[in-house]
Amino acid sequence: MMHLQSNPQDPMLRDAIMLWPITGAADDPVYDAAWFEAVFLAVDRLHDTLSSDSPNTVSRLTPEEMAGWLEDIVYTAQEAILELRTK
Repeated sequence: MMHLQSNPQDPMLRDAIMLWPITGAADDPVYDAAWFEAVFLAVDRLHDTLSSDSPNTVSRLTPEEMAGWLEDIVYTAQEAILELRTK
């Protein structure tokens, strides 16, 4: 189940939008190494923050909602890996 309850004015959403790949020229890869690094760093920063702070102080989401989002992200990433490896 995808968790879609975002507020466009939310600074976290604006930061996440920066991870959206920018369409480049015909010969530019959209999902390049810099994009993957940005996604990794965003999740790593979340992990670092949660390691030192309570989930209730880092997000307006409940810990259960945050875990649900992360489960959705992990599931989708695993599906993408399967697609890559089967093509």
